[in-house]
Amino acid sequence: MSSIHTNLKELRTEKGLTQEEVGNRIGLTRQALSAYESGKRQPGIDILVKLAEIYEVDIETILYRQQRHCGKRRVKRIAIVVAAIFLSLQLLAGVLFTLSAVLYPIKEGPVPHNQVETLAKHIEMSKQAESVEAFAAFSLALGSMIVLIFDLSVRVSFSWKQKLAFFLTILAASLIIAIVLSMVHPVYGIITFITIGPIHLISAAVLLLVDLIISALRQKQRV
Repeated sequence: MSSIHTNLKELRTEKGLTQEEVGNRIGLTRQALSAYESGKRQPGIDILVKLAEIYEVDIETILYRQQRHCGKRRVKRIAIVVAAIFLSLQLLAGVLFTLSAVLYPIKEGPVPHNQVETLAKHIEMSKQAESVEAFAAFSLALGSMIVLIFDLSVRVSFSWKQKLAFFLTILAASLIIAIVLSMVHPVYGIITFITIGPIHLISAAVLLLVDLIISALRQKQRV
C-alpha cells in the first residue's frame, strides 16, 4: 500500500498525461493530484476508482503494481532457468548417445569376443545418456510445476500470448537440438532424438494449459 503514490505516477506517465490533464478529468487540482503522487496524501476509494478508469486498469493494479512486477520478474527468472536446465540436459543426453555410437561402435549380429569390452562401454555410456534424459524429463516436469505455482500466485499473470510464445520458443530450441543431433549421429534418426527432448515438453504443455484455464477463469471472475 505504501507504493500507491509511485504506482499513480508511473501509470499517468505511461499514459502520457500531465497532472493537470488527469486532475481536470476527475475534478481535482494539479496540486491535489501531486500530493497523491508524492505520497503526502492517500486517495480515497472514489478517487482510486476514477483514476483506474482513466489509466484503464483495475484498482488492484494501483495498489499492488510494484509487488506484481517483482512477482513477474521472479516467475520469468524461474521459467528461464528451468528451460535452460532442460535444454542443456537434452543436449548432454544426445551427445552421450552419439559418443557411445562413435567411440564404441557395435555392428549388428553376434558380438565377437574382442568386441565384448567395446560393447560394455557402449552400454554403459548409453545408460548414462538414458539417466540424463530421465533427469531432464523430471527437471522439466518439476520446474514447470514450480513455475505454474508461482505464476498463479502473482496477482496479474503474464498474458496467454506471452506464455504460449515462451513455450513455443523452448519447443523450437528443443527441436533444433534434436535435428542437429540426428544429423551427426551415425545410426539414430530424428525420431529417436525427438523422444530424448521435445516429447518431454508434453508435460509442460499440459501444465501450461492448466495455467491458462485457471488464469482465464480468474480474469472472468474479476470482470
